[in-house]
Amino acid sequence: MKRCSIMLMLLGTYSTFAQVLVTPSSTINGLTHSFRDLYPGGPTSVIEDYAAAGQYTQTGFTTTLTGSETISVSFEAPVGEMFVIHAAPAGFGDITLTLDAEWIAGSGSGYGLSAASTSAVFENLIGSAPTLTSSSDYISTGGDSVRFFDTFTIAPGTTFTGVQLSAQYATSISSPSEQTFIPSAFEFNAGVESFQTLGDGTLMTLEATPEPGIFSFLALGSLAFLYHHRNAKGA
Repeated sequence: MKRCSIMLMLLGTYSTFAQVLVTPSSTINGLTHSFRDLYPGGPTSVIEDYAAAGQYTQTGFTTTLTGSETISVSFEAPVGEMFVIHAAPAGFGDITLTLDAEWIAGSGSGYGLSAASTSAVFENLIGSAPTLTSSSDYISTGGDSVRFFDTFTIAPGTTFTGVQLSAQYATSISSPSEQTFIPSAFEFNAGVESFQTLGDGTLMTLEATPEPGIFSFLALGSLAFLYHHRNAKGA
């Protein structure tokens, strides 16, 4: 009987610290291109490809934040599509991918509880792994707001179908209660900027993912050519 009690206590402790909140995924259905030259009060040239209002989904949810959960958010391409990163025009530096998502219950009570650790997974990634350059993931001290704000350097030629961000919290919220969170901010943006006057160019597009059948056909064609080439040499 003592062994059973100890096991239940351990399971209860594990459940508390292993609680995972997966927020509803956001789907990016389109991208808007923007080029600003001689931008007042800032960089001279700015290029952005981003999800504008009406080009993404962001859904609210109801939960109780305790301050000791892992919270995840995902930014997804539509089924059958992927994000493709293109080279910036000559003169620009690295491309920055900015991901921002926020939900607030009521008026929110500000921020104060930073994540103990964070992680990012680029789904179906082809190309160099993006480099995290900044991370500001928070929940409010009152347990009534959640925010992810992360930036990455991402190389031309990179493709992916989505990004999942996770933030683990290891603190506590006083008097936690169930609340309904509504979307408050969202950004999915590939951008570059320069203090020189430079040209325009596309940084990120949504494109159809290659059909597996095409790769199979090309692979079989290559094998058939190799077999024929070897047999011809042997003859």
